[in-house]
Amino acid sequence: MGEYLYEKPVVAVGPLAYSFFDLIYNCRNVSDLPRLLSDAIQGFRPDRDLLLKFVWAMLESANHGEWHNPLATPSVLEQTNIDSIAWAIVREIEAGKDREVAALLPV
Repeated sequence: MGEYLYEKPVVAVGPLAYSFFDLIYNCRNVSDLPRLLSDAIQGFRPDRDLLLKFVWAMLESANHGEWHNPLATPSVLEQTNIDSIAWAIVREIEAGKDREVAALLPV
């Protein structure tokens, strides 16, 4: 995931949470891979402003807490982790309500 932080081209194969990011070449079909690799190698131009906006948005929306299969990672069931996730959900709900109210305000 961090290659774009070094302003290098990234070709993503498969679904990613951040595949919407404009600096990532997202391969949705394997037959497109040769063209995407060529585009990434020859045409990639880093956009520092876009990169900084993306990093800021990721940090701004990040929450503390682990989310894994509790059989594989039992620590996700610890009370402090459950509290962190619960508070993150509450903050997201409150932020959604704030966005709904803001959308109703005249511009």
